[in-house]
Amino acid sequence: MKPRRRRKVCAFAFILCALTILLCTALYVSYSKSAGDKSSSLADLETVEVQEVVESAPSVPSSTLAHRKDCSLATCFNIYQCGQSKSGLSVYVHPLYRLVDVNGTLLTPPPSREFLELRSAIIRSRFFEPDEDRACLFLPGVDTLSVLRFDGPAIAKALAHHGSWKSTGANHLIFNLLTSNDLRLEEAIVAGGNHRLSTFRRTLDIAVPTWNPLTRSFVRSNTEDSRVNLAAVNLRFASHSIKSAFFKAAHNRSDVFLLDTCPGEIDKFDAVCDQRGVKHSYPHVLQTASFCVVVDGVPGFQATLLDSLQTACIPLILSDDFVLPFGEVLDWKRFSVKLLYSQLPEAIAIVADKTKFDEQRISLMRRQAAFIWDKYMKSMSSVALTTLRIFEHRLFADRVDEYHVWNEPIKPSYAHAPLFFPRSSPNEGFTAVVLAYERVTSLFAMIRLLSNVPSLTRIVVIWNNPASSPPALSDWPRIAQPIRVIRSKSNRLSNRFKPYDAIKTEAVLSLDDDITMLTVDEIEFAYQVWREHPDRLVGFPSRVHLYNPISRRLEYNSEWTNNVSMILTGAAFYHKYYGSLYQSVLPARIKRFVDERMNCEDIAMNFLIANLTSQPALKVTPRKRFLCPGCPAVGISADSQHLQERSECIDFFSNVYGYNPLRTVEFRVDPVLYKSPHVPYQMKEFPAVGQF
Repeated sequence: MKPRRRRKVCAFAFILCALTILLCTALYVSYSKSAGDKSSSLADLETVEVQEVVESAPSVPSSTLAHRKDCSLATCFNIYQCGQSKSGLSVYVHPLYRLVDVNGTLLTPPPSREFLELRSAIIRSRFFEPDEDRACLFLPGVDTLSVLRFDGPAIAKALAHHGSWKSTGANHLIFNLLTSNDLRLEEAIVAGGNHRLSTFRRTLDIAVPTWNPLTRSFVRSNTEDSRVNLAAVNLRFASHSIKSAFFKAAHNRSDVFLLDTCPGEIDKFDAVCDQRGVKHSYPHVLQTASFCVVVDGVPGFQATLLDSLQTACIPLILSDDFVLPFGEVLDWKRFSVKLLYSQLPEAIAIVADKTKFDEQRISLMRRQAAFIWDKYMKSMSSVALTTLRIFEHRLFADRVDEYHVWNEPIKPSYAHAPLFFPRSSPNEGFTAVVLAYERVTSLFAMIRLLSNVPSLTRIVVIWNNPASSPPALSDWPRIAQPIRVIRSKSNRLSNRFKPYDAIKTEAVLSLDDDITMLTVDEIEFAYQVWREHPDRLVGFPSRVHLYNPISRRLEYNSEWTNNVSMILTGAAFYHKYYGSLYQSVLPARIKRFVDERMNCEDIAMNFLIANLTSQPALKVTPRKRFLCPGCPAVGISADSQHLQERSECIDFFSNVYGYNPLRTVEFRVDPVLYKSPHVPYQMKEFPAVGQF
C-alpha cells in the first residue's frame, strides 16, 4: 500500500473511532440523565446532608428527653396531621443526615444497607408523601436500626435537628430493631424488635421482627419435606444454666440437636456443632428439625426467631414478656408454640407429645411459618411496609384488613370476598323461610311469634312432607304479613335453600318449624346485626368443629364451649344469593351426600359461605337451648348416631374442598345494654334479649 493511501486510511479510521467515542459518550450521558431522573424519586439515597455543629441543635427541655411510658395514640399522636391525604397514611422521608461535632468527629453512623433498603421501600410505596407539610408520619434521616452502631444521646441530638421533631418527636416513626434504653425517643412511635410488655405502648408502638442480614442469601428447601429431627436448640451465647437444662432435657434423645459454637470458630456465624461434635451449616441445619427453640434472654434470640421462620421450623418460644413481632395482626398460635420461661425443662417433652403435635398439625404449622416469613419478614422492605399497614389500620377504619387477609395464604380453591355486598344492607325487612314437615302446632305458634317482629315482610313455608297435605287455608293464623306455602315434590333438606320467587328481600331468615323459644327482640336484633354483615351467616344455635389427635379427624361438637365455627340454619339469617349458590356452586358430591343421608345441609351452607368469604359465622345473643317445649323427640337430631354422622360430614366436605374453610372465633354479638341492671327497662332497645 502506498504511503499516501495508508495515511488516508489511518485518518478515516481515526475519525471513525472519534465519532464512535462521541456517540458512546452521548449515549452514556443520556442514560445517566435518564437513570438520574428515575432515581431522583428515591430522595437522593446517595446524598448525605452534614450537620456540623452539634451545639447548635434546637434546645430541648430535659424533662421531655425521657421515653414517655404513658404515651398512647390518643395522648402522644397528632391525628390532625393526618387529615390532608385522601389516600390513607402518608409518610415523609427526611434526607439522610451525618452528624459531626465542632472538631469534625463523626457522631452518627453511616446509613446501613438495611436502612437504605427500608427508606427506598417507603419512598417507592403508596405511603410516600414528598411534601413535608402534608405528611402524617415522618421517617428521620438518621439510621437507628441497631443499638450497636450509635451513641444514644448523639442520635437524640440528631433527631432534634429535624424541623418536624418539634421538641417531642410526635408523629415520627423510629425503626430500632434492638431497643436502646439510651435512645431518648420521647413521644415518637417505636417500631422495635425487643419490646417488652411492661414498657410496650400498645396503641402507639409496633413490635417488628429483628431482620438478620447474615441469612440474606439463604434459600429454603421445600417446606413439604418431612423432618428427621424433633427440635434444634441454638445455644450459642447461652448461659451455663440454660445449656445444662437442655442437655438434661435432651438426654438420650437422638432427635434433638443442641447447637453451639464449634471449637476455635467463635467468629464464624455460618457454622455450628451439635452435642456430638458434628459440624453443621447454619441456618441450613434448622431445616432438619420440626421445632426450633428460641430462649428469651439469650443474646441474639430475636434473630434466632427469624431464622426459625425462614427455615420453616416452628418456633418454640420461651419467654414471659417478649412482644411478638406484628402480633397485633398475625396469629402466632398457628405457626409457633409459646411457653413461659419456667417451662424450659419440659419444653422438649411438650412438643414431643404426639397427641398434641401430630404430623398433620406440624405440617400445617410449618407451612404457615414459611408463609408468614415470605409475606412479612423476608426483607427490610417487607418489614417497613407491613409496619405502615398496621399503623394505617389504627388510624383509618375503612382500611382495616380482616383476619384472613393477614393470616391466610391465597389458595386457588377459593376466592376472597367475591360478593360485592355493601357495608350495610338496606332496611327493607326480611323473609322468613320455614321448613315444615308435620309439627303443625309449633309451626303456627312460630308464625304468630314472627308476625310481631317489626322487620318481617312475609313468611314462606316449605311443606317438606310430600306424603301429606299442608293444613287447610282456613286453619292458618291470621297475621298482617302474607304467608306463602310451597309444597315440595320430595323430602330433601336442601329444599330450604332454593331461591324461590316468593323471596323478595335480600335477607332470609331460615327456620325449622319448632323454633318457638326465640323472642321478638332476639329475632329483630339478629336481623339488624345481619344488616351490618350481609356477607355472613348470622344466627342463634352455634356449634364448633374440633380436631381429634387420636382419630386424626375433624369432629362435630355440640357442647357449650368458648368457640364458634358454625351457625345452624334452623335459626339463622343469610343473603338470598347464597341460596342460589347452594344450588349452582356447591359441589355436586356434597349435595348428593346431604340428600342421601338427610343430614348436614346446614354444615354445607357454612362451608359454602366460609369458602367464598373466608369469614366466620356470627352468633347473636346468649341463648343456648333450642328445644321446642312440648315437642316430641323426633327427627334426625334425636338419633344417637347424630354426632358421628355430622363429624363424617365435616370430614367429607373438607376432603371435597381440599381444606377446611370454617373459621373458629371466640365472640358473639349482644346488644350493648342488655346486661346493664342499672339502665331502666324502657331505655333498652332490645329488652327481651337473653330472657329464658
